[in-house]
Order: sequence, then C-alpha cells, then structure tokens
Amino acid sequence: MSIERQKSGKPVPPGGGRFVPSSSRPVLGRSEDYQSEVVIDWHHHGCGQLLYAAKGVMRVDTPGARWLVPPQRAAWVPPDTPHRVVQQPGLAFRTLYIDRSVTGLPDEGCVLSVSTLLREMILTFLEREGDYEPISAQARLAASLVDELRLRPRMRLDLVLPQDKRLERIARALLGDPADPRSLVDWARAAGASQRTLERLFRQETGMSFREWRQRLRLQAALAHLTAGEPVTSVAFAVGYDSPSAFIAMFGKAMGETPGQFVARQAAMPQAVLPQADTARK
Repeated sequence: MSIERQKSGKPVPPGGGRFVPSSSRPVLGRSEDYQSEVVIDWHHHGCGQLLYAAKGVMRVDTPGARWLVPPQRAAWVPPDTPHRVVQQPGLAFRTLYIDRSVTGLPDEGCVLSVSTLLREMILTFLEREGDYEPISAQARLAASLVDELRLRPRMRLDLVLPQDKRLERIARALLGDPADPRSLVDWARAAGASQRTLERLFRQETGMSFREWRQRLRLQAALAHLTAGEPVTSVAFAVGYDSPSAFIAMFGKAMGETPGQFVARQAAMPQAVLPQADTARK
C-alpha cells in the first residue's frame, strides 16, 4: 500500500451541484449506502464537509494524514481541503455540507466524537426536505446542529504520514502489514540510520514516538477488521498483538470501550432510523 502524495485534487461542487450550501441555507446534506468498496478520489469543496458513518466504517485521506472513521465518530474537512474517501462495504454514509460563512468550527481537519443527540440531529435533518426556507423548522435544526458540532470533542484517530524518505519507507511497509513485528532498531539497520535519528524524526514529523505511531496504525486497522465482522481474537493477531488481552487493553484505552462493546454497539444500531440514501457522490 502506497502513501498518497496528492496535494490538490479538483474542485467539486457537492453532489454535482445539488448540495451547495449558502448563507441562507448554510447546511445541506445527503445519504448513500455502499455494498462494495468505493474510492472517491482526491477533490475539494468550497464549503466544509462533515463525513459521518451511521453504520460501518470509512477512511478519509488528506495531504499528510489518514483517518479511519467508525460509528460515533465523524470526520470534519474544512473548506478547500483536498481529501479522498474510501467507502468500505456496508457503510451507511451520511454527510453534511456546511457553508464557509459558518464560524466556530475547527480550522483543521479532525475526527469528532458524535453523541447520541448529534447522531439523531444528523439523521433527522437528512430525513427532511433539503430545500428549506431560511425561517423554518429545518433552518432552526440546522443552526442547532452546528451549535452541537461546535461542542464536540476531537478524537485522536488520525495517522500523520511522515515526509522523510526513510520514514516513508517504514510507514509504507507498516500500512501494508500492520502486524510487521520489526522494532525501530531493525528499521534503523535497514534504513542505514541510527535508532535515535529515526525516533527523533518520528516525533518531529508525526508528533508521536514510533511506538505510538504504530499503535495508532494498528488501531485503525483493527477498526476496519472489527467492522467487517471478524472475531476479536483474530483481529488481535492480524494487527500484530501477541495476545488478545494486550489488544483489548490498547483498544479500551484509545476508544473508551472494549472491542466486544464496540462490535455489540455496531450490531445494535437500528437501520430503521437511517434515511433513504440517494445516489449522488462527493
């Protein structure tokens, strides 16, 4: 698996121009369900975009970072930010486009926690007519939805991709095989650099130690496996843990729940509340 270095991407009106927000209708949205993997290639919008997985999981790439977005999380992409979206099979994709005149939202892309209240607000908003009047119940719901978004905490689910060529080779190998057990000493020997140099570069370029970076990578891989229905024990070994207990401890610390609880909550999510999906993309 290669590390993408696409920096721009073409400007794309949301939904082919059907979902372009404005100051009078600052929030618009759409829904789509995916039965197979679909890659929406690099592009950017003139508005902000909230990408929410009501069920399933998606991956969002931006220049220099990668996020995995499971349920109860949403990716925020500010206006004019290049991004690519990988929609996984079984994804119930729900997205909101937010006019750039709306203030108080993060200036940088990030993953936000989605509360039960925010989830229901998103789904209710998408159930209703999108072509709403500025003074209407839908407009008031849009304003309240944005208020709730401003309050949501950021989650540390992003994986910053290093730029240094030596680190890039390491990252590319681990993205292809998260279970690769080689230590930083092994990688340093292969790269012709000292362990200290690579550790310093990892902290400098990603804000994390090599150990923390690999743990974040393994968490992202685990979320994809779990969402696909794989057993917890199999996932633990697939992403490089020597025992399920070590994997469960890492997962619980990062996500605030055990892998089993995450899977159970996924299975319990009611499909009936999801608004009917449309077919417009981006």
